[in-house]
Amino acid sequence: MKLLEDRVIIVTGVGAGLGRAYSLDLSRHGALLVLNDIDEEGLAETDRQIRARGGRAVARVGSVCDWDHATSLVDTAVASSGRLDGIVNNAGIHYVVPSVHDTPERMRQVMETNVLGTQYTGTAAIRHMVASGRGGVVLNVSSGAASGMASIASYSASKGAVASLTWSWALELREDGVRVNAIDPAAYTVQVEHTMAVRPSPVTWSPDRIAPLATYLVSDLSASVTGQVVRRWGDDLHLMSHHGPMAPWLSDPGWTVEKLDRAFRTELSDHLQSYGRDMRKYVPFPGTAGPPGAEE
Repeated sequence: MKLLEDRVIIVTGVGAGLGRAYSLDLSRHGALLVLNDIDEEGLAETDRQIRARGGRAVARVGSVCDWDHATSLVDTAVASSGRLDGIVNNAGIHYVVPSVHDTPERMRQVMETNVLGTQYTGTAAIRHMVASGRGGVVLNVSSGAASGMASIASYSASKGAVASLTWSWALELREDGVRVNAIDPAAYTVQVEHTMAVRPSPVTWSPDRIAPLATYLVSDLSASVTGQVVRRWGDDLHLMSHHGPMAPWLSDPGWTVEKLDRAFRTELSDHLQSYGRDMRKYVPFPGTAGPPGAEE
């Protein structure tokens, strides 16, 4: 029996890149997939490739930002075989622009797609998994950018929200048999091509290299793994740390401005944390006139 035989899994954002790679690998291991994307042509091509390899899939075009569509994906999964075992929340968008040139429209779009889209489809799936009593697996897609990166502040914020959502869901649902993890993938995709129009990128790895990690985290092999954000960068695999207080812990019944100043000059001075990922050689080219992508 294949690793995911008889499992039903929703995958969003499958029109190209990572979403297509995840879908093909999950299908190769026997899963019945419900595929989603707003790109009808890309969705159809992924569906075609799966079927050409003997896989099973149901394709549904639509936006994860629409609650009714998100719930319909769950309905489609259940109608196909009476169950839903997992969801890979891959749908997302990305753009590079210095914050001084960002626009409300683009900020809203990236937040709605990356955060609300993940919440909508994830919540719809979780409701069924809990109600069914069988549990299931939710796999979100965050990013190393969640640690902070220049010129993609909105994207970084959205992926930081996905990481926090992952930890919250894992804590909330651990007694319901629902495991929740996230991937921080790095792969050469269409988004990276767009990024390279305004800055160099070190990312050259194929999405196919990331796909086995998604398959593993959705499968029973990872039954003891939940609440984790897993980073894949080139040949490296590592876990991302969870936000929390760190030593030293200072206590005073009446913190004044003077006491705070003394604390930051003494006990805390050697513990100030680095912030963001140092990507200085990959930032937008100096001297760029106006916001990157303004000519689009």
